[in-house]
Amino acid sequence: MIIKKRRVLSLNDLRILKEGQLIRFGVSNLNRFKDQLNMVGFSSRLEPGETVLPSPEFGPVSKRNAEGSYIIHRDRPMETVYRTVKWTWKQWAGRGKTIEVSDFVDVPYKRYPRTFIPPYSIELTLMITEKGEKYVVTPLLEYSMENKSMLIHAINLVLELFGECEILDDELKTILKPKIIRLNWEMLPPGKRPWEKLREEIDPFIKNAKKGNREVVLHRIEIINSYKPDFVAIGKAGFRGYIVFGFTMKNTFVLESIFTNNATYIFDSNWEELSKLTKAEILNENLQKARIIHFKGWDEKIDALLNES
Repeated sequence: MIIKKRRVLSLNDLRILKEGQLIRFGVSNLNRFKDQLNMVGFSSRLEPGETVLPSPEFGPVSKRNAEGSYIIHRDRPMETVYRTVKWTWKQWAGRGKTIEVSDFVDVPYKRYPRTFIPPYSIELTLMITEKGEKYVVTPLLEYSMENKSMLIHAINLVLELFGECEILDDELKTILKPKIIRLNWEMLPPGKRPWEKLREEIDPFIKNAKKGNREVVLHRIEIINSYKPDFVAIGKAGFRGYIVFGFTMKNTFVLESIFTNNATYIFDSNWEELSKLTKAEILNENLQKARIIHFKGWDEKIDALLNES
């Protein structure tokens, strides 16, 4: 997985990792970064094993990494501190002569109290795989919420230096973002079914509706089912309360809800793609072919759309 951002503020991009997993952050294909690597401190030879603490001149993250930082407490009274300066003056040397004399003195001034945050001092190392691929990587770091600040800092350090950050395991293998398999829908056995059979199968679904609304919900579902859908899928988890009727030959998919004052959505998208979308994408991004409000005239509009398909 590769992160390409100016910086990260959280570990959201690493949610695929397991607590306690050991990982590195770095970059590969080093020919792309010859100038940056030289500025960071690596030699032009790029020999495996070279390890450097990145120059603090590269940017604010590199500076904090090498030199630390301060928390300034502006909510506290100012305090008197001293800075050392070189003070030069002319001193009488006799016989009408003066000489220039210098000394170092401590000059007081006021400032807000501050707390020093020690540097993380993350070094980067050039490593090579058995296949001869070169990487510049951080040390192994443990993925955990206790280590959150260090992990965010390490990612931002690599991003500042190279503009991207690859997530690697302890064997320098890329940690791939897994294919998302959403489990939001339960498919009923395929095939057309009489209303009595479907009524029995969706009984747990109907019980999620408010008691006074169940007859209305059943009425809408019975009407849609009368057009003989090829399959029915019932929503689970965050999709609880939604049911999909698929008319695959017509490339029409009807999303119905048990909630009153809602709407029926008609889609002409492929069901496989539709089922991979988030709830927000389905309901809020105008992907539907039609949206029929649960109001007077609903039956006629459903009939027109499903007969038209």
